[in-house]
Amino acid sequence: MTAITKKNEVDAKHSLAILCSDFKNKSAYNLTKEQIAYISDEIKENDKKFISINALSRLIIVILVDPKKNHYSALESIRKHGATITDMLNANKLTSIQITNELSNPDYSLALTEGLSLANYQFIKHKPSAKKEKNTLTSIVVVDAKITNTHLSNLSIAIDATLKARDLVNEPVNSLNATDLANAFKAMGKEAGFKVDIYNKSKKEENINPEDILLEKEPNEDDKPELANEKDFDEDESGSDLDVPGAELDDEQEKIGSEDEENNYYSLGGDNHNDLEEDRE
Repeated sequence: MTAITKKNEVDAKHSLAILCSDFKNKSAYNLTKEQIAYISDEIKENDKKFISINALSRLIIVILVDPKKNHYSALESIRKHGATITDMLNANKLTSIQITNELSNPDYSLALTEGLSLANYQFIKHKPSAKKEKNTLTSIVVVDAKITNTHLSNLSIAIDATLKARDLVNEPVNSLNATDLANAFKAMGKEAGFKVDIYNKSKKEENINPEDILLEKEPNEDDKPELANEKDFDEDESGSDLDVPGAELDDEQEKIGSEDEENNYYSLGGDNHNDLEEDRE
């Protein structure tokens, strides 16, 4: 995950994203007269809300935010800008960016940080060219007096959880089967401080209540581990336990042995049974 930290001052050597409602230059931005003039013209003459300058060694981004706009729509727009900036940073092989927020609401800084970080996600570990394709962006620095360490900690947890979910979805089944998936959740539980119970086919569990987090599964007592793959429980589940459409109409025939519910699908035909009697001429 991209490192997210907090600082009190802007470092003029690194790329900079400025969140504001009305752009006003500051000496800390270390902008040239030409850059200031360009930003002003883009805003006044072209009514731009997103202005970018490629200064080779760093990017300078200005994002105009309308505080009167629907708050959640504004945050989503800022997240999208963050994704755009991430692409620009990686395309230019830049490693870090600073965010400074001239507005009173810290949510804007958090939204931009979230958009930057989520867009920097990659799943390339199985590719031979992974090292060459790896994104260069490694650091996001937030310069916002309204942001606390708790803000950044909570955001980092949410981002990390999202990226873990993406990894699990993207992992191919040959390297992440059901058992591995369960173990992955167990590892996440250990990391985050919660317990994960894994239910397998060796023991039939009853009275399971997902809302009762205090209830723990009983240890498996498998007397015949070598037979674990042969049957789930004491007896195979069959007959009326199978979910076959229309099967409830055949119960009486099945009781007297004139109906075989398990073979309903086969007897109805399918892709490999197109030569039934009624289809023949």
